[in-house]
Amino acid sequence: MLQVTIQMRVDFDAEKREDKNQLVIAAARTAAKTLIANVALLADKRKPQVSLQVGDMFTADESIEIFDGTE
Repeated sequence: MLQVTIQMRVDFDAEKREDKNQLVIAAARTAAKTLIANVALLADKRKPQVSLQVGDMFTADESIEIFDGTE
């Protein structure tokens, strides 16, 4: 079994930080969906497993939904 990890860290100034964080999360969801689609084309019997986690230096990472219900 192959496991691949992509990790990104961003640090925005306090002004509009939450807005920018949400834009980054949306971009990560889009990238995860693209990854799922591409790897699914290569899959044999077992489907690929993809997870998306978000956190910061002060809190533990939490898993978030890749498909947020707006698709």
